[in-house]
Order: sequence, then C-alpha cells, then structure tokens
Amino acid sequence: MNTETRSITIARDPRSVFAYVSRPENLPVWATPFAESIRAEDDYWIATNATGETSFTLRSDEASGVVDFLGLIAADAYVLRAPTRVVPNGPDQSEYLFTLFQVPRESDEAFAARVGVVSGELETLKRVLESPSPS
Repeated sequence: MNTETRSITIARDPRSVFAYVSRPENLPVWATPFAESIRAEDDYWIATNATGETSFTLRSDEASGVVDFLGLIAADAYVLRAPTRVVPNGPDQSEYLFTLFQVPRESDEAFAARVGVVSGELETLKRVLESPSPS
C-alpha cells in the first residue's frame, strides 16, 4: 500500500487556517471533488459528490493543528483515513499537510489520480484563504 503526503504553504496564520479547514461546512468551497455538498446527520457528516456519499467524522485539535477525516466509504466498504495538519511556516504563514493512504483494491493508477485531485483541492484552499475575504 502506498501513502502520499501533499502540503501547501498558505499566507495566513495557523489559527485562521485551522479554523477554516476544521469546519466541514467549508469543504464544498475548497474540496468540491470530495464534497459538492455536505450535511450533518447524527454524529457524522455526509459529503455528496458525483460518485455518491461518504460518511465521516472529524477529529481536530487546535493546539497540535490536527484535523483528521475518518469515515467509511459505503459503496466500497473501506475506511477513509485522511490525517491532516496545520503547522506554522514563518510569520503569518502556515503549511497544510494532507496524507493519503491507498485503500484495499485501489489500483496504483486510481491512487495516483486521487493524489492529483487532493493536490488540486489544496491549490483551491490556498486561493480561498489568501483572498481578501475568505468564505
């Protein structure tokens, strides 16, 4: 199984970046391929996109900058683990790190495509957070 960690430097302080990425309601703004829409249901969040729904929980800790997405992809019955972290990177800058794990039965090509999607999402996150008034 492969793993990949992608990161992006964002010209915003870590508290601001953490506050934004730790709110699932913001996913449709910056992570559209994963969540075209999102809703809360019981103790989970449900992200909906063209391929279906993903149920997940979010574990976050501002002191360490950890924002972990944990859940189950119902259609394929595999566990979603997307650990992420916001860390300081100079004055008023942050680094946002996002780790992906290849899941059982996922081809190397499909995993590489997913890594590409996340890289694009991180670019969108940077644009949103560096805009004069982020959503």
